[in-house]
Amino acid sequence: MFIERLTYYKPSWAGIARIGIWCVLFLYLFGKFIPPLPDDMPLDKAVLGSPIVPMLTIMDDSRTVREDYMPDPKDVSVAWLSDSSGVMLDHGKTFETTPDAEYRLFVTKAAERLQKNHGLKKLNVPLFLRLSSRPVETLAFSLLSLRYKPDIIVLPVNTVWSFSHYQIANRDKTMPLVAGLFWRYPRLWPMMFSLVAPMNYLWALAGTHLDIIKYASQFKGYLQQSYASTLEAALLPSAPQDIKLDINISNIPYWIVMNMMNGDATPLKNEQDKVTTTLLYHQVIQHNNPYMTDSFATDAFRDMLDLLNQSGVPVLVYRWPISDTLLSEPKTRAKVDELTAMLEKEQERLKGTKIKIISHIPENIRKTVEFRKSDDYHIHNEGKLDDFLAREIWLMLKQHSPKLKEKAND
Repeated sequence: MFIERLTYYKPSWAGIARIGIWCVLFLYLFGKFIPPLPDDMPLDKAVLGSPIVPMLTIMDDSRTVREDYMPDPKDVSVAWLSDSSGVMLDHGKTFETTPDAEYRLFVTKAAERLQKNHGLKKLNVPLFLRLSSRPVETLAFSLLSLRYKPDIIVLPVNTVWSFSHYQIANRDKTMPLVAGLFWRYPRLWPMMFSLVAPMNYLWALAGTHLDIIKYASQFKGYLQQSYASTLEAALLPSAPQDIKLDINISNIPYWIVMNMMNGDATPLKNEQDKVTTTLLYHQVIQHNNPYMTDSFATDAFRDMLDLLNQSGVPVLVYRWPISDTLLSEPKTRAKVDELTAMLEKEQERLKGTKIKIISHIPENIRKTVEFRKSDDYHIHNEGKLDDFLAREIWLMLKQHSPKLKEKAND
């Protein structure tokens, strides 16, 4: 009888609806078997004893942000967005080989200066730090930070990557967040519909209601840790293979060579015929165009400024400094000057608002910063940069924060 029914079964809308209902029911029930799992929060150990609160979860967690935190409204809250520029490493170490627990964070230094030099004892700093953050992601994190009602938002402009226009987002990492955020802002719809895949919308919608989807990445990690011997082969992805282009280089240099340099990798190689990070940064900066129209990189930056301005929250934007080695190359310096001029033009456009753009770090401050060897963008020692930015944050808080005005009147 059952076989006969299968033989004569005809698809129908009612049948499709029935299948959908059963799928949702089973996904819901499966989610109830997930044991309580703690958030896997990178940087937790790196910020112990400080007012810093890491906000972003692991890279493949579609929720993107932790769910167990809301700042005390009585504290002064400084939401800080950062990419890898906010991480200080010792010479010779790399991001790939250094555990995040060993990161030294620039924001920690700045927060210490706010507390010690400016008396902000009750301070919390929600930190939205993601390595390799790109323009669309910075826009998303800035809008996300508004949920926590900060007294000020602080964020850097990445001198190397912000206007390269070749990689504007890590599409497989944060697009569920974009799908859940951008729909509130009609001006962002062209960007959202262009970058967000149907699966990202599914995760953004279903993850809100179905635990099996919401906690999928954590549950996968739990299974790997608990049943590694039996599930390793099934769950762990295979190691990525190097992409060849006359020399062994990683994915980022590969698309830089192919998109920017017409397949010629020579400018990235030093005398030992090896690709160096400094030479790579030279090429990325030299191919930047902050004035490019119809570019998601430029649009994301201007949309971010305008939407943050509409929020009424004070915002401090600063261009991250680079070393003398990078600035000594005329072509690189010309592009950096072009970026500086663009930021100054944006500041003029936003004159009279609560947004302040520091188009360049003063030379007497930049000269104190120690950059990492063969890198010249990421830093080994902050010098006086933390003091400088802490003072700028303090001055903006004094001007705009009701909490500090109330404190001054007590």
